[in-house]
Amino acid sequence: MKRKVGKFIFIGVIVAFGLFLSLLVYLKITHTPILEGEVGYNISYNINQKLDVYHPTKKKYSKNPFIIYIHGGAWVVGRKESINFYRLNPSIDELRDQGFTIISPSYTLGQKDKPPFPECLNDIQDALNFVFTYSDSLQIDTTRFCLMGESAGAHLALLKSIDFIDQGKRPKCVIDIFGPTHLSCLYDQQKFILDTLYQYRKNLPKFISEPLDFTTYVFDFDLEKDTIQRDSFFIEHSPSLRVQKNFIPTLIIHGDADRLVPIYQSVDFKYRLDSLNIENELLIMPNTDHAFLGISDSTKINTQTKIVEFVLHNFEKNL
Repeated sequence: MKRKVGKFIFIGVIVAFGLFLSLLVYLKITHTPILEGEVGYNISYNINQKLDVYHPTKKKYSKNPFIIYIHGGAWVVGRKESINFYRLNPSIDELRDQGFTIISPSYTLGQKDKPPFPECLNDIQDALNFVFTYSDSLQIDTTRFCLMGESAGAHLALLKSIDFIDQGKRPKCVIDIFGPTHLSCLYDQQKFILDTLYQYRKNLPKFISEPLDFTTYVFDFDLEKDTIQRDSFFIEHSPSLRVQKNFIPTLIIHGDADRLVPIYQSVDFKYRLDSLNIENELLIMPNTDHAFLGISDSTKINTQTKIVEFVLHNFEKNL
């Protein structure tokens, strides 16, 4: 009996080591940012949250321009390490080669009856304040920065760019990658999904059904009953409704086959920016679903190239 147990343990260790080795090889051949150059990992920027600092791989400035990357995950899941999940590796690596520091913070995520707002936005504010406070040791140029995010992270990047402008801390630009920009429209469009989920969920055991109730993780009120509070929240947290004429150059990236955040969110946002004469570009990725699913190699290359070109253009034009 002991021999069999020992054999299983040995096999398990070999398999685990093989998987770990395969992961390292994969990360290396995909040029994962965390394995390239100097990285400051898990630096506390407030009591509960940490950030990672991806220093430039080539030194071009005495003080480095920087980008705050905000991960996605529907405001309830996701990790700051997702910057390494290959979707953006080429652009991140190229920007670091161009002398940029990339900063990826964690932030408050929604839990059961403990919504992420406003703490998640406060966390991004704290992250920027931390960078400003320790700019000398980080070799950061506090006058040259921008925000970039995916999905829920793009939503937060847009909202915080608006806030930073109001505070006099003007980012050079912002990059919105398939982010929701008008929450009321998104809710109306996706309500049938929530209704279907509810019908499915109510027939499941409680220990399974409760985690599937997404709304209790994002909101601490009933969306159907508390319509005044719902509408007020949607207005306050919709970039399309809050953006003003003094907004910054914006790059919007969206797949035309996105089933989670429909592309009309980005198309309507572009119309809004155009109406305010705000410099912006909308890059539509053909046949691409949310999180770059189904993206072709050529479209991915074009997208990475556009990100780098957009950043360099907006950081260099005011030098």
